[in-house]
Amino acid sequence: MSQEEEQEIVQKATHSARAYFQEEMGWDVVIENHKFTSHKNGTEVFLYGHQEGDKENKIEAMVDFSKDYEVESVGFDKE
Repeated sequence: MSQEEEQEIVQKATHSARAYFQEEMGWDVVIENHKFTSHKNGTEVFLYGHQEGDKENKIEAMVDFSKDYEVESVGFDKE
């Protein structure tokens, strides 16, 4: 996959993850990093960041870009 394709996937996945956290938790989040799955022909990207205004509340989201950028799972530090 080209760098442009990766960049587009990350951008769309970030949009989906931010929308998920806003809708489900009422949080705005900042995505700082990403990592594509290591599975051959994998279709997931992992996003890492924090809740806006609370850097101690680390968040992560797994987004499947083969399923219209569906957020498959999330994690966060805050209870």
